[in-house]
Amino acid sequence: MTRALLIQLMAFGGGGFALGLAHFATLRANARLYLEAGPIWRPLALNLFRLGMTGAVFAAAVALGGATPALAGLAGFFIARSVLVRAAWGGV
Repeated sequence: MTRALLIQLMAFGGGGFALGLAHFATLRANARLYLEAGPIWRPLALNLFRLGMTGAVFAAAVALGGATPALAGLAGFFIARSVLVRAAWGGV
């Protein structure tokens, strides 16, 4: 593994982690919007935006780096999910 590839993997993994934090934080906000009284278009719009941005970022990762860096981003994304789930459940 070359140094350039390692740096690229770390960058995409960190970006995936940041994307995961944003994605799952807005998922929580989206769930709250569905439960609150109010117009239904708000949670629907947030959900479409959240999924669209996540898909666009991963598509850009594939276009910019290829499969390996995109998989590193996906790994960071799922690590962020694990971190937020543990935080929500009190460190279980």
